Amino acid sequence: VNDLYVQYVGISYKSLGDIEYAYRLEGIDKNWILTRSLFATWSSLPPGDYLFRLKAKGKSTDWSAERAFRFTIR
Repeated sequence: VNDLYVQYVGISYKSLGDIEYAYRLEGIDKNWILTRSLFATWSSLPPGDYLFRLKAKGKSTDWSAERAFRFTIR
């Protein structure tokens, strides 16, 4: 089973924990997924190369610089 669980956290002293996230798994998600959750999951990923992308923003801030990592499922 090719399940993926990604956990992340953003730290903002201005937003006091009120942080919104946007993530996207290229090759699976066509659009950015907006959430306040601290994790993302996918089930039964087919073999292939993937790029997970994540950004965050506080109440009155712009989106952060994007963070990303590549991985392969065989």
